[in-house]
Amino acid sequence: IRINDKYPNTHFALGMIAEMEADLQSAFYSTIQAIKLNKNKDNLYQNSVRQSFEIAKKIIKTDVGKKIIREYRHKLEFEGDRRIDIVKDEEIPTAAKFEFAENYEREVHIVRYKPSYPAVEHLIMHELVHLDLVIQARKEDLNQLFISNQSHKAQFIKGLEPTIKKFNKMGISEKSIADYCNSLFDGMNRQIFNTLIDLFIEQFLFAEFSDLRAYQFISLYNMLQEGIKAVTDKKIVELSPKDIISKSKIYNMVNAIQFRELFGFDFMKDFNATPSELKLATEFYEEYLQYRDDKEPAEEYELVLHWAEDLNLDKNFEIVNEKEFRTKRTNIDDLLSSIENDPYDLESKDPYKKREMERFQKSQQSLGTNMAVVMFMVDALQFFDGMSKEEI
Repeated sequence: IRINDKYPNTHFALGMIAEMEADLQSAFYSTIQAIKLNKNKDNLYQNSVRQSFEIAKKIIKTDVGKKIIREYRHKLEFEGDRRIDIVKDEEIPTAAKFEFAENYEREVHIVRYKPSYPAVEHLIMHELVHLDLVIQARKEDLNQLFISNQSHKAQFIKGLEPTIKKFNKMGISEKSIADYCNSLFDGMNRQIFNTLIDLFIEQFLFAEFSDLRAYQFISLYNMLQEGIKAVTDKKIVELSPKDIISKSKIYNMVNAIQFRELFGFDFMKDFNATPSELKLATEFYEEYLQYRDDKEPAEEYELVLHWAEDLNLDKNFEIVNEKEFRTKRTNIDDLLSSIENDPYDLESKDPYKKREMERFQKSQQSLGTNMAVVMFMVDALQFFDGMSKEEI
């Protein structure tokens, strides 16, 4: 190692020694290093891959993961001032999901997970980090909500008309077609919202919970294989809209790039991606890297929206400030007061508002809209305030 710390054979040997000494965490670390540093895909590489799975499976049979969950869960219950229940549920559409108490009008948060998945401890920890991010954003009143309604869905389904016509000709029932369209919309929205945020979560888990890495490795590997199949399976590709498959593939490849960085496994060729798809996935990941090490609370939502815009998926949803959405402020006096006190909205730290203002200003440049016009509009609102509709 002192002579050359990038020689994969040495790391592989150290992994074998550590395993013999029952130091499984060190064994896993060294074996992953051997994979990351081996560029030849030779016999040593294949042996390293095999050894990494064997060691990881030994680790996830221990109670290390359960202990990590217990401690982290307790920390979040204290910080968020709510109990968190962890529930097995094979009926959920994903491997795991977090149900915020506020969204279900109950007193407790719930983490649901499918027990049939391997290394479920990672799934549970992943969902708990979602809560952690929200708690940090709420402290600054910056937390955002990803909102989608029937109007968004109708617009999305309208774009599926060619596929719907094809299904009709195939004799597929209306109910089956409707279920397919709904699941496609929901699945796409899950990718839009989760892909970017998951990058921050997985990096956080990798950096802060080194003893969880074996669970993370097995779990992410399994989900990555599912993602590859979803966008390359011949039957799925034939039946699904090409545009949707392409966008889903780009999101999946972003996850694959991170997996390669964390664990050394490169599955990019398995996606059969076009040069433009690969280019966009790479650009997305590079943009994430610019935020990774010094992300501010709620800043991730800005990137979620930006990526959706680049893929022309931003009409699928809205991102709104949680505090404003839940309080539903409609009082005209409060609204006018906020405009008077901060007419340029300089005090707002809402990243979504900031982005919306940038988009508005850019779109209005050709029309000559400026702040003087906006101030006239404010004066008009004040003039009409207190009048009846008939008077106005």
